[in-house]
Amino acid sequence: MGQLINFISDDRYAVGDMKQYRFSTPLKNYTEINGFNIWQYGETIWHYPEGEFVYGKFRLKSIEYNVTAFKKLVMKKKKLTPSQKKVAQVMNEFKEGDLHSGRTDTIVTNPKQAIAIALSEADELKKRKK
Repeated sequence: MGQLINFISDDRYAVGDMKQYRFSTPLKNYTEINGFNIWQYGETIWHYPEGEFVYGKFRLKSIEYNVTAFKKLVMKKKKLTPSQKKVAQVMNEFKEGDLHSGRTDTIVTNPKQAIAIALSEADELKKRKK
């Protein structure tokens, strides 16, 4: 499958003088994340008559999807182990504010505690399988 290497627009207005100038977003350093070929580096560039102005530089470290159907597609592509699924489930509970500590009704707010719970539950799952 092809890669988006640049997006160019000639309909952007620069705030300083409210004139239209070319604007581009070159992308590169593609890698596989969650089973998809995705760029890891991009720039936003204004193309002024006197030269290019790099307005922003971006490095993609992680990606999260907010569309349920797409999340399911990603989970299918990744082929997670049961332990990985358990960690993902616990961390989702944490993000949604539904992760409780032990048998209490105390909601976990510390991300380090959530990670410890996730890893502990994944470990328990592995032990039950043996």
